[in-house]
Amino acid sequence: MTTQPTVEGARALESYGSVREWQFSFQNFWRTDGPPDSWKAALGRFAEQNGTDPDAIIDEVLKPAPAGEGLLLRTRARRKYVELVDDFERQEGRAAANAVRSFLIHNGIAMTPGILR
Repeated sequence: MTTQPTVEGARALESYGSVREWQFSFQNFWRTDGPPDSWKAALGRFAEQNGTDPDAIIDEVLKPAPAGEGLLLRTRARRKYVELVDDFERQEGRAAANAVRSFLIHNGIAMTPGILR
């Protein structure tokens, strides 16, 4: 399933701070316009499939440090999303899963896809 996002769907995604961070970080790193609309659509499908939203995903995996300086990684939550992205890849393909991985990576969460054989 690789549907294109609706204009309303793309606008809704861009209302999330984590999606705006992805856009900003992607633009600065790749020196380009930002993630393609098809990647945003993949993120939208991933979030909907898992009953969550982009900001909630990031908040579940990263928590504020006790002293208020920076963020701490919740390893169980990260593992959960590694597995969910792998499941998503089996359903939608590597490109869609890599779009979700890009979102997570540009929000500070290290992701590792499986090795291609």
